[in-house]
Amino acid sequence: MYPRDALLWRGRLGEQTVNSINAIVDSIGSIGFKASYLFTHIPAFSLDDLIHALQDTASLRDRIQSALLASKDFRYQASINDLNGILPHSARLISIFSKMKDEHWEDDWKTIAQRLNADIARKRSDLTKHSPASLRTEALRFLGIDAQQKDSSSTVYYVYYAFPNAFKLPYNMMATWSIEEPQYFFNAYLHEMLHLFSIYAPEFIELHNRLLNNSPAFSQQRDILVKQLYESDDEFYVLAAEAFLSVKIGIRTHQQAVDYLKTAHGGTVVYSLLIYDYLLKSFDFQRHSFGSFLKDVFFKNVTATEVEKYIASTK
Repeated sequence: MYPRDALLWRGRLGEQTVNSINAIVDSIGSIGFKASYLFTHIPAFSLDDLIHALQDTASLRDRIQSALLASKDFRYQASINDLNGILPHSARLISIFSKMKDEHWEDDWKTIAQRLNADIARKRSDLTKHSPASLRTEALRFLGIDAQQKDSSSTVYYVYYAFPNAFKLPYNMMATWSIEEPQYFFNAYLHEMLHLFSIYAPEFIELHNRLLNNSPAFSQQRDILVKQLYESDDEFYVLAAEAFLSVKIGIRTHQQAVDYLKTAHGGTVVYSLLIYDYLLKSFDFQRHSFGSFLKDVFFKNVTATEVEKYIASTK
């Protein structure tokens, strides 16, 4: 997904290993990019930890099954499904991680530490404008989530995976982002926090699918987003929520938000711009959470015909 890093690691890992990675992705599709659910249940601090866990897949299955039974959360059902798709590739994953270890993947942490420390120092004053805690509070309020009742951890780390920064998010997931300017940091953090919302929740999925099945233009955008860009249907709604809330908080202007939604994911999420328009016109912080707004206002009023015309009009 990241050409710069793919080019770097193709040279270091070799054609065979990279092709092996691509074969897994081709086999299980977007599930491969939900592996964070899988590794949530592994206390991994090194490549050796990942290799050891994948050598004992029976224990890993038991661990995730126990987490599912304890949480009774539909999101963990997704992790079971992801696990079923990923674990048959355990031997291949072990080979990939072993090759990464041989090529001193972990040594990269040492070589970039000085640069990251300098980057932190340079950006520290700008990054205090919107603290992670304040953004988390705004996101949870918008989603109607009681921070005391939900795992909403959101520690920010300066690390290196594909990009120089990573976020520890709800459900112990990690997200990384390139931070050219603090504005991108704030928007990325807000975006990932808003992924606490899922369109796959039982109260939303039928309403979403009804529009999807009756709007060829929306369906076409969704196919590109999911099948080519390896995103999920959630992204349409999270992008709209991010754009709206970032304007309300003062991270973006309205025009920046519109431009962002017109160009995000190669211009394939115009449906998100329609949701954003509805939010601007009708969202009331005193009456709505994002979920209740979608259910009681957006889905109640929008039609597939409107979606179809809206997408066509923005081309």
